[in-house]
Amino acid sequence: GTAPLSYQWRLNGVNIAGATASSYTRNNVQPTYTGDYSVVVTNAYGKATSSNAALLVIVPPTITSQPQSQTVKLGSNATFSVAVNGTAPFAYQWKFNGADVAGANSSSYVVANAQTNHAGPYAVTISNLAGSVSSSNALLTVELPRPLRFDAIRLLPDLRVRLQLSGEPQGHYALDASPDFQSWTTLTNFLNAPGVFEFIDGPATNEARRIYRARTVNP
Repeated sequence: GTAPLSYQWRLNGVNIAGATASSYTRNNVQPTYTGDYSVVVTNAYGKATSSNAALLVIVPPTITSQPQSQTVKLGSNATFSVAVNGTAPFAYQWKFNGADVAGANSSSYVVANAQTNHAGPYAVTISNLAGSVSSSNALLTVELPRPLRFDAIRLLPDLRVRLQLSGEPQGHYALDASPDFQSWTTLTNFLNAPGVFEFIDGPATNEARRIYRARTVNP
């Protein structure tokens, strides 16, 4: 148009102070600079407003909450998660012992039915269009269940015997007794769950000794 021309740049329809040249530069862009930019050009005969030019400031991912180490029982589930700031969308890749875990591409990862070979360091790499960041390692420890054991064997006043067992392995067990480690008699069967199991054996007045054992049996 006919000179002289004056310019006023705007962000989201609001004038930007000092932005009165034919071009406008944003230095050291920040997320708050995201928006629609336009310019109004004026001369003595009128004005014209440009179309909007959108600026999107993509912020690289930063981790705000790291995956945490944990200890689980054999066969339990372990869940690792991470929280990030930055510009979505994010891409996630979980790693175990430094190797990619196939299909582990979300902000959390579940190790289902954890076994001893699942124990070790887990980490995740998060990326977007502006860059990537890797988490610290989170260590998974898989504990084996405490074996079934006798905690107490007590002789009661009436000469019966109170037996107390505890342990974490679940399954079917038999409680046996023997006078000589050779001939065993099954006293009871029980389904073990984590906790304490008690049994009272009748008096064995005709035996010099009485030996007890617990053993697994088929369901």
